[in-house]
Amino acid sequence: MFRHLLLSGLTIRVNQTAVQAIDPLFLRGLKKGPKGRLYGPPFEYRVRVPNSERTATIEVTFSELPLAHWNALSNHQKNEMGIAKGAGVSILRAGREIDHGWFFMDGKRKENYDDWWRCEITFAPELDELFGVTHTKQGIRPVDELTSLLSPDIGRISRELNSRVRKEYAEIRGLEAKRSSMKGPERNDHLLEPPVSATVRRQKHSTNLRRVSSTPISGLHYMIQLKKSDSVAFYDVTFDGAEVTIILNELHPFYEQIYKRIPEPASGQRETSVLDNIRALLAAAARAETIVEKPSHREIIHKFRDSWSNALVAFLS
Repeated sequence: MFRHLLLSGLTIRVNQTAVQAIDPLFLRGLKKGPKGRLYGPPFEYRVRVPNSERTATIEVTFSELPLAHWNALSNHQKNEMGIAKGAGVSILRAGREIDHGWFFMDGKRKENYDDWWRCEITFAPELDELFGVTHTKQGIRPVDELTSLLSPDIGRISRELNSRVRKEYAEIRGLEAKRSSMKGPERNDHLLEPPVSATVRRQKHSTNLRRVSSTPISGLHYMIQLKKSDSVAFYDVTFDGAEVTIILNELHPFYEQIYKRIPEPASGQRETSVLDNIRALLAAAARAETIVEKPSHREIIHKFRDSWSNALVAFLS
């Protein structure tokens, strides 16, 4: 409710504990990790103040949430972060939220896809009559004139954003179809010392740190994913503290000439296949990268990977 005031420097304490601001648009990066992005610049309406010759401004801001990064979160995590059931318009009067709901959508119905974008409308108290602000300043009942002004633009953009989310979901599902788990590395990862980031992540998500300190790490999860990329590297690595993902470049000559031609192991096959061995080799290289913490060291690793991939192209030609 008071997020803009808190972010501008106001301090509110409850039982001596400072209240922290929450950003439903996810634009300010109040927490570590990915954040939302503006969908175009905020736009303004200059409207006449009722019973006056003066004008006042209504500002509308849209943002998109990082679906690609947060799609895999559990429902519990999405609820905790305020992603799930967060669709709608946040209405701010003089910097204070007085309502949130499905306003000015020009007939568009609300869908689950709409959880992944946000809208915020701010206005000055002089426009209370147009917004139909209640006497408690805790809700709005906009007049038809205001609805007719805002709904065409907000409804149009809400449909655009819904369509963008649908398209991104389809792309993510396409990528997930090219993802597979690597059971071999997962079975034996517990034999290796866990990366520092994995230990820290485990402690942060625990409710009993003393118990965690004596509980062994079960091991990291490994995924292999195929993706067409203009990068010179044959593979890329992402690591979120629990899962190592190896992204193979389908456009790299090694993938085209060798990797994709290796048959998948037959169902029920007990012997380790050639493909399993190559994946184990890649998993070992990716696992070695998880212990690299400093950005300068990670940059060296990336340069090495690019140089190694270029040399691989030369030796295959």
